[in-house]
Amino acid sequence: MFGQAHDVPPEPLSVECCLRIAQWVQQCSNSHNACRRKIVPPSLPTRVLDVSSDTDGIENSIRLIETNGYAAEYIALSHCWGERQLIITSSKNYEDRQKQILSAQLSKTFRDAVEICRKLSIRYLWIDSLCIVQDDKADWERESSKMGAIYENAYVVIAADSATDGDKGCLTWRPPSVEIPCGPTFGDDAPASIFARLSFSHVDLTVTIADRDSRNPLDTRAWALQEWLLPVRVLHFTEQEIIWDCKTRSEEHTSELQSH
Repeated sequence: MFGQAHDVPPEPLSVECCLRIAQWVQQCSNSHNACRRKIVPPSLPTRVLDVSSDTDGIENSIRLIETNGYAAEYIALSHCWGERQLIITSSKNYEDRQKQILSAQLSKTFRDAVEICRKLSIRYLWIDSLCIVQDDKADWERESSKMGAIYENAYVVIAADSATDGDKGCLTWRPPSVEIPCGPTFGDDAPASIFARLSFSHVDLTVTIADRDSRNPLDTRAWALQEWLLPVRVLHFTEQEIIWDCKTRSEEHTSELQSH
């Protein structure tokens, strides 16, 4: 069984798309028993990016902050590092990251994730390469051991499915629908049209891992499995569409499979 399909606007963060994402999140938060939080909100990870606009008067500035157990909603990013060197946090630039990270310093995937956070009015974003001190072995071991909980407690996980590396991004402009004239229908003499667009077959993300669309690079990364199975909600950004997944939808699909 597939989820309900919708028209796919060319711009992935158009007003229409953002409203639909907000509706998905609201319905999931308010109506799905398996998706409701036991603790609202959870404690933030040790460090997160504060992506609120105009931080310290600097337009589009981002800061790495230590949370000290502060509780708030946050978004986590699931992405491929790729072969290109990503921007990272190290012991040498740690203090600089706390002061500011300019958008121009980020990869496209990271900039896209920041934009999605702002569109969804979520202030905090967790990205592994920036929120874990990469050249500090003790910090990496400590923080990487928490990654399961970090993804599980995220308000939403953004999955950059189609991005092979940070340059690709997760907000891909899609080809618009094409109007195709057709003859009168249902006894109506007025001409009619249908709108269609070429798309790969839609793959239901709740089926099995073996059935996932291998055209998406993130689908081939074994470590990404926990980043899809543990979270309450995942927004999959592919070249063709945005796909919504949550625990309730997954459980309903599993129940349907077992009943057949």
